[in-house]
Amino acid sequence: MGYCMRQQEIKFFIPSDEKGAALKRVKEKLQSGNYRWMNDSDWANAKTLEEMLEEWRWDAKVDEDGNIIGLTFEGEKAGDDLRFFGALAKHVKDGSFIHMLGEDGHQWKWVFEGGEVNEVAAKITFEK
Repeated sequence: MGYCMRQQEIKFFIPSDEKGAALKRVKEKLQSGNYRWMNDSDWANAKTLEEMLEEWRWDAKVDEDGNIIGLTFEGEKAGDDLRFFGALAKHVKDGSFIHMLGEDGHQWKWVFEGGEVNEVAAKITFEK
């Protein structure tokens, strides 16, 4: 059993001319690791970045020019998403982010800036 999470909001972009390099980089960076709830051979054998994303349970939204302009997540967390997005971050447009809500109410964003991704926890406050 994995950890259930839901996508809340997203702004995400990978240009079409970066997809091949992004796929290669993710395969290189993640070749050694134990990713629970995943079959390594499935994602490692992906032929496209979209196939790779799908193995990690992220469906890519692609425009008519082949750019990835969004992602949709459904289901349980498949593996170490922060590590996955860290490998992908060099190819993601600055200012992109993914806002998630976990089954326990925890909220966070993965924020892409300068070729890196950071996980930022939500701070919830109540007005008086």
